[in-house]
Amino acid sequence: MAEHSLQRVGVIGAGVMGSGISQSLAAAGYTTTCTDISRKALERARQDAEEGRFGLAGAVARGKLSAQQAEAARGRIHWTSELVEAAGADLVIECIPEKLEQKVRLFRRLDRLAAPGAILASNT
Repeated sequence: MAEHSLQRVGVIGAGVMGSGISQSLAAAGYTTTCTDISRKALERARQDAEEGRFGLAGAVARGKLSAQQAEAARGRIHWTSELVEAAGADLVIECIPEKLEQKVRLFRRLDRLAAPGAILASNT
């Protein structure tokens, strides 16, 4: 079996789960792209991940991350409304609402956009 070098992760959906997953991946050292069709959702997710109680600043306050680690994690997260940017990752995690038709439509698009060998996953 071939080894898979996971470096870039795409997260589709910037709700509570998508934002938290993006933040956790970036804190773990992965270059992470979080995308959502709503720019408002992306901005809220960015603020929560950076400044929210359970965000990177909160992790520093609780002693879970150093200020340098949090800053590095901030630099590893890219927030975008362009699906193609997240779809180009080694691992793509779907975190959209629990509506089967939307999920099927998204995975059909991801199947066309994702790189060969990319792992497509669902949060649910």
